[in-house]
Amino acid sequence: APREASAAERAQYPYRVVVLSDLHVAEDNLKSLQKVVSDINAWGDVSLAAVTGDICHRHGTVKEFTRALSLLKGLSDSGVPVYAVTGNHDYIYKDQPEKEEAKIKGTKEERSAKLKRFREALTPRFLFEGGSPNRTYYSLKLGRYLLVFLSVNHLTSDYLSEMSEGQLKWLDEELSDRDNRDAPTIIFYHAPLAGTLGEDKRKNYFAQPEDKIQRIISAHKQVFLWVSGHTHTSPDNTYFTSRYKYLNQVTNIHNTDLAKGSKVTNSLYLFKDRVVVRTFVHETGLFWKKDRTFYPPK
Repeated sequence: APREASAAERAQYPYRVVVLSDLHVAEDNLKSLQKVVSDINAWGDVSLAAVTGDICHRHGTVKEFTRALSLLKGLSDSGVPVYAVTGNHDYIYKDQPEKEEAKIKGTKEERSAKLKRFREALTPRFLFEGGSPNRTYYSLKLGRYLLVFLSVNHLTSDYLSEMSEGQLKWLDEELSDRDNRDAPTIIFYHAPLAGTLGEDKRKNYFAQPEDKIQRIISAHKQVFLWVSGHTHTSPDNTYFTSRYKYLNQVTNIHNTDLAKGSKVTNSLYLFKDRVVVRTFVHETGLFWKKDRTFYPPK
């Protein structure tokens, strides 16, 4: 396992956010995922783990959810706070345990029930005053940075990654808040922004609704990073490290899935004047190639 960071190393950067995406926790990958959790716990400098959806393997059944939750508790029980949002596999499909590969979109009521289970188990309690949290989207401050966590939560959409109108309204209001207007903002969401995978234009690959998301982002220049999974974009893909900027403003940080193949995680090191993204390969215990540095808007 990688060695724990020294106090001198930790002093160089105030915060470290580790991104986990598309875990698709199942019996056949549980052991390798536990190794990833063990590595993160050993680092000793992790401020929080951001989980960008699809923790469930296929349909978001109770059994799948319970298994995934047990894995994530391996982080939170060791002192690493877990901030999770939903992906399509966590809530959008009907339970089909007898048909492993079948994916049939659930009714409004079925989706709502799964979202309720997700938020009651995984929305950080301390973000809310009194009672159970009522949202699967929320924000927090880390130093000068605002971190915004958004969930796929539309109850009737045919798209795989669409936000509800209520969530879009909340996002616009949150970014417009007087205390947040000047805070460099990083958004965590299951799907990437439209157009950040080159010529691929498939609507189900990108955050929806495209037009309303574009309008909100363009109105709030403090948003400069969007962190996503969903597309299982691997480090050897040209767009994994793309410097393409959405609206000439926001860089999309793609994350590969942890379900199969190489176990790779991105870490965002939040310095006062920059964010450094480092990619760690858990099989080798080494960081991958060069770091990437992104600067908040002036």
